[in-house]
Amino acid sequence: MPIDELMELGQVEDHQRVRLVGGIGIFCDPKSFPSPQDMSCLPSNVGVVVGLHPKHLAMNNDRIYHSLDRVRNMLKCEMVVGLGEIGLDHSVPDKQWPRQNDLVRAMLHMISDRHVMVVHCRGAPGDSGVEAYLLLLHLLSPISKTQRFHVHCFTGNTYVLTKWLAEMFRDLARINLRLYALLMKASFFLRQMLPTSVRLASGFVHQISFFKLLRVLPSAET
Repeated sequence: MPIDELMELGQVEDHQRVRLVGGIGIFCDPKSFPSPQDMSCLPSNVGVVVGLHPKHLAMNNDRIYHSLDRVRNMLKCEMVVGLGEIGLDHSVPDKQWPRQNDLVRAMLHMISDRHVMVVHCRGAPGDSGVEAYLLLLHLLSPISKTQRFHVHCFTGNTYVLTKWLAEMFRDLARINLRLYALLMKASFFLRQMLPTSVRLASGFVHQISFFKLLRVLPSAET
């Protein structure tokens, strides 16, 4: 929903109200990478996420390597709280797909424990996306099981969800893993499936440039 339409909805019922406590600016296009001065101008309750979107691999190798170097350097900044978007996008010609796999592997080496990983995944046009999600799950297998991540606009089916939960959160009970955010339209359905100790983020405010705000639903803390 465009932000102007959202603002025109007017008052909502009390049980529908949320309290916005901060925001995340996601910069995954080299043309929009922020400078240190740009980041210093952001409000204190806005974090920055930097990465390289898989669709930008149409660039030549020199530009890709340069962009990755910039991402690596920006991740050292205290205001940068996450790495992303990182993932696969099979809506582009299939000749680009192998390079997307290589990009995921390269970017995994950049993340540290303090960063949230923002995941992007799209299947081929007209496809369910199951193959892309399962391939990405395999590519992400080296990450720590305590890694916090945000699945951007998840569109997978219940089979994909089950596979991801089984692989990424198999040690949930033992290590009290906190899921930073799993963004889906079917949030009510997910709330019935996920353990109460898992934090679930639901809904989104329309993207303005590369600035995104998250609405976080209350959850029980363990």
